[in-house]
Amino acid sequence: MRLIIHDYAGHAFTAQLARRLAEIGHNVLYISFADFGTPKGRVDREERDPPAFRTRSIRGTVPFNKENLLMRWRAERAYARMVCTVIEAEGADVILSTAPIEVQCRIQDLCKQKRIAFVAWVQDIHSEAIKSVLSRRAAVLGWSAGRYYRRLESRFLARSDRVIVISEDFRNVLSRGDWNIPLDAVEVIHNWANLDEIPLLPKENEWAKEHISSDGLPVIIYSGTLARKHDPSLIMEIARNLPVAIFVFSEGAAVESLRSAGKMEGLNNLHVRPWIAQQDFPRMLAAADVALAIIEQDAATYSVPSKILSYMAAGKPIVASIPHDNLAAIKIAEANAGLVSDPTDRPRLIDNLGKLLRDEGLRVQLGRNARGYAESMFDVAEIAIRFEAILMEASVKRSGTKDTRSYGRSKRESER
Repeated sequence: MRLIIHDYAGHAFTAQLARRLAEIGHNVLYISFADFGTPKGRVDREERDPPAFRTRSIRGTVPFNKENLLMRWRAERAYARMVCTVIEAEGADVILSTAPIEVQCRIQDLCKQKRIAFVAWVQDIHSEAIKSVLSRRAAVLGWSAGRYYRRLESRFLARSDRVIVISEDFRNVLSRGDWNIPLDAVEVIHNWANLDEIPLLPKENEWAKEHISSDGLPVIIYSGTLARKHDPSLIMEIARNLPVAIFVFSEGAAVESLRSAGKMEGLNNLHVRPWIAQQDFPRMLAAADVALAIIEQDAATYSVPSKILSYMAAGKPIVASIPHDNLAAIKIAEANAGLVSDPTDRPRLIDNLGKLLRDEGLRVQLGRNARGYAESMFDVAEIAIRFEAILMEASVKRSGTKDTRSYGRSKRESER
């Protein structure tokens, strides 16, 4: 197949999937948005890549500000036009896309015109997120925007040839009558971390010696997005109550607020740093004694904190402030990889961290469990087979051609 894998954010695991699909015989173009501020995977083509793998990292023509909703909306509209120009020029049999809802709708409209199969990859339920965020500013605004985007997102998903969601909870949400999504078109595939890019490394590695100065204190690391759906005050509370060195690797308005608040309180054990280069990411994680994950109660209905997958790959024990029915909390429990507390129970979060910091043996065991779980669950060869089958089915549905799934499956099995 001629495939376009479009990940607006440019995550490491989506780039890994695109490369794997190229390795097993498909012609793959991987597209991402260079201006979106988040840690990037290997979003550019490299000399070692398979010949059938190409990339386009698109830079916008309109200033992008993640925190300014109007500027972000304008930038996303401009980006959507640029992506569609690339798609029109390239052509494809199938597009697998994850992006903000209005970008998705624009790409889907083009696919309908060009008879390209479109598979929606749902990383967040956007209408729920928009409703939650805006309701904090004004209840009426949140209700109105949520209602508008619910209709938009519902129509978008119903028009997709297939829908891939990252958790069973998301599928359950879409099963409600007001969404009107045919559930036989919805497949659950959990996210994963790229094990090839996160090897097990010693805590005292050269990068850590240069960048992690803890004055002998245990090191807690938080890495990844810190935004509206997180609660940075939890990090402040940890810094106030425990003899630890906390390193936060992130960027954005919430991160700057955390930095300023830490300085005002004189919390010298709180260190706020920008995102780091992809090649340094495993060295940074290796420096942690404990890895931290947090998400607010209401955000857990529309988002799954995927940072825990990288923590698992790095073999780190996890302390998480996450609702127990969120997929991230479920995975931590399944792997026996850490301790989880409810976001409303701050004393338990502090207690869980204290327990781990006092017990090195427990930290080591939980870290081993985490890595073992990652090695058993994050097999991109197996994951790619599932994606390939879905993409082939979508292509067949759209084109009306002979079903080629049996050929693809037998080819993969013979290679294995």
